[in-house]
Amino acid sequence: MVESSLIQIDTALVAIATLFGALVGSYVPQWLRQRAQKRNLRTSFIAEIQQENIGWMNAPTLIDFGSTDDVIPTEIYKANSDRIGLLTEDEAETVIRYYSQVSSLNAYVRMCNRNDDIDNDFIMNKIDHITSARQRAVTAIKKNRSY
Repeated sequence: MVESSLIQIDTALVAIATLFGALVGSYVPQWLRQRAQKRNLRTSFIAEIQQENIGWMNAPTLIDFGSTDDVIPTEIYKANSDRIGLLTEDEAETVIRYYSQVSSLNAYVRMCNRNDDIDNDFIMNKIDHITSARQRAVTAIKKNRSY
């Protein structure tokens, strides 16, 4: 009777250990993959956001470019906007705010190219907002040591 109980306990322990191993074996690779994706996404955003350097520009120079496309890169954001949810809430918020400011300025610059009504103060104010949003986004991403 005791021997039968020991066999049942051994069988149960083997089953539990197997189940635990299967769960860990399926979860850990997924967790590592997602962690690498987050790190790559953070690194990519920092690289792209830090390429922006419009602080030296004045409004007429920016208008001459015709858009911000050649001045402020957005390819990484456009390619990964569906993956923003991998970032922390603070990171996502600051990254989205930065690119929203860029998009707003780009729309205004394109509009200015279609007419002569240019508000230089508005453009310079937008450039200041983008520079501030840039710093906040980079700071938020760098707070996460695993990037």
